[in-house]
Amino acid sequence: MEENSLRSELENQQTHSWHLPDEMRIRILAGDEEAVPWFQAHLMKCAVCRDPIMRLALEIQGTAEPDAMAQAQCVQTRAALIRYLETGVEPDMAARHHLALCPICSEPFVDAAKQRALLEFDPDDTGEAG
Repeated sequence: MEENSLRSELENQQTHSWHLPDEMRIRILAGDEEAVPWFQAHLMKCAVCRDPIMRLALEIQGTAEPDAMAQAQCVQTRAALIRYLETGVEPDMAARHHLALCPICSEPFVDAAKQRALLEFDPDDTGEAG
């Protein structure tokens, strides 16, 4: 009887779906610069991935402590962000500070999401100085 209850509970669990190919996920974790444009294009068109990144970017804006960058490495931060997209588990404070301060980690995750938000706000804005 307990086994049936456990099985029923497991079948009813909801999981987040990760829809990026495994190869791209690994390349993003590894910091492969050639994967960045692909991932940024994905964020530009995928609200499921973009919206949580934007919420996180807004939360961390202006809150990072400069000496906190050393508390998390790039690969740990990217892994925390991918886990956030997969499961909804928010990154710890060290990863948040690192994301706010590290352009290598910020570029693939936050920059495209911000650009898309700007386009939604002003569709005529090309991003060029005028």
